[in-house]
Amino acid sequence: MQKRGNKAAAAAGPVQQIDVPVIALADLNGYLSKPFNPRELSGIMQRTPAAPRKQSEPSTTADTSDCDTVFDRDGLIERLDHDRELIEMVLNTFLQNFNNKLEKLKKAFSENNAKNVRLHGHSIKGVAANVGAVNIQNLGFRIEQAGASGELHTVTALVDDITKEYAAFKKVALDFLNNA
Repeated sequence: MQKRGNKAAAAAGPVQQIDVPVIALADLNGYLSKPFNPRELSGIMQRTPAAPRKQSEPSTTADTSDCDTVFDRDGLIERLDHDRELIEMVLNTFLQNFNNKLEKLKKAFSENNAKNVRLHGHSIKGVAANVGAVNIQNLGFRIEQAGASGELHTVTALVDDITKEYAAFKKVALDFLNNA
């Protein structure tokens, strides 16, 4: 939560329709869902909010046929306000750290630790959303849900899928970094 004088805005994960009355009762200027655009925050803080983006849970299927589901370049560029240096830093950080996150997930799965599977799925979902790795975000969500429900038998296939999606994302992201 960010406060400036008597103004406030909440930043959270995906906002569900059921959350909107609670936000209104809290007398907040508005709300943002992660990943958010800095201009949206500025708009809310100025009491002239930008039109909120429609938020929804990630889809439950990964479709690699559409390049935009592998890498939402336009969304990343907009979220980072066309700052080329920041875009490069964020993408490179993701590319350098993703395998570590994946190894932590695999370790939690091998230990049959549903709580940590959920935690690492959530973490992967979040970092993927930040860089526009849509398919990885969707798979991270599914892993998070599997951990939350204790249905770890689905995680093996999801880890295989997320490994393939990371390879596809890495190729497209490196092409983007090298050609832009």
